[in-house]
Amino acid sequence: MKLATARGLYETAHENRLANRWPLLPESEAQPEPEPVDPPAPGKTVAKMWRAYLKEKVRERKHYCKSQKPPLPSSR
Repeated sequence: MKLATARGLYETAHENRLANRWPLLPESEAQPEPEPVDPPAPGKTVAKMWRAYLKEKVRERKHYCKSQKPPLPSSR
């Protein structure tokens, strides 16, 4: 009997915690629906798009590093 009561109290407390964490908004304050995201082009997987993005970032970083390097001291 004690176990069932304790479990019931725990579940009730958990439900209350969830209710407090995500309160329901009235209809007037409800968030607008997010705009749908275009699906990737045929043949483009998320992995391919991610690799292309990372390549572009590396290319930008290399260009930035080259432009920030001081000139090498000339050996005479």
